[in-house]
Order: sequence, then structure tokens, then C-alpha cells
Amino acid sequence: MKIGSKEVDDNILIVLAAVFAVLIVFLVIVMGPAEPAPQTTTTTRKAASTTVKKVTTTTVHQDIKTFKQAMQSQDLGECEDIENNRLRDLCVRGLAERRREPNLCLEVETPSLKDTCLHNIAVRTSNQTLCTQIENDKIQQSCNAKVQ
Repeated sequence: MKIGSKEVDDNILIVLAAVFAVLIVFLVIVMGPAEPAPQTTTTTRKAASTTVKKVTTTTVHQDIKTFKQAMQSQDLGECEDIENNRLRDLCVRGLAERRREPNLCLEVETPSLKDTCLHNIAVRTSNQTLCTQIENDKIQQSCNAKVQ
């Protein structure tokens, strides 16, 4: 084994790679998990023949915190403050089901969540009429079968 030989160079690379890997693991442990990156959404609206872009930055963490507060307080207004569409729909659906208010289900934009909301309230209240408002055939059939 001569210094500068291929075998020595390969061994040095292996040792350096191992040291680098240990260093990365150490840094991850010491620094802890990273904060979630901000989620940026862009909405476009027309204003006097010009297009104005409004860039809203939020974090998933803030939306989750608002979701939890809305569930505890049962305040629909807090659900409306959630910027993530899916999480906002889950919040409205959760309040609708807790309150057994099917009219709130109709405010849910995600079709599957709206149908599930109507299904769950129909089953809990034995209200067959709600089953007819469900768009998804399988969910509607399930609703009809469980309410009868």
C-alpha cells in the first residue's frame, strides 16, 4: 500500500464519507427538526381591467392551529380563516357533523367531503332526505342502506 495508490485513495474516500455521514446525523440531532417551509399560494382577481395578484403566505402550522381552535370553540368563522382549502373543508365538515347541521355541509367545496358530511348527518339523524343530496352514487347507496 503506497500513498497515492488507488487502494489508499479508495480507503480515504470511504473514511471521509463515513465522517461526513456521522456529521450530518449529529447536526440533525442537535438542531432538531426543521420548521415547515411556508406555503405560498397565489390568487388572481380582476380589478378595473387590470389583473392584480395577491400573494398570501401562510404555514400549515398556522392553519392546523386555527383548525384546532375552531373545533374547540365550534366557531365557523375560525374555519373560514384557514387558507388551505382542504383543511378549511375538513373544519367546516367537522362543525357541521358536530352540530348536525346539513346546511353547513353544502358550504364544503370538496365533493367527497361534502358527500361524507351529508352521509354522516343523515345516518345520525335518520334523515333519508339528506341521502338524496349526495352526488357520489356509492356514498348515496351507503346512506340509503344505513338510514332505512
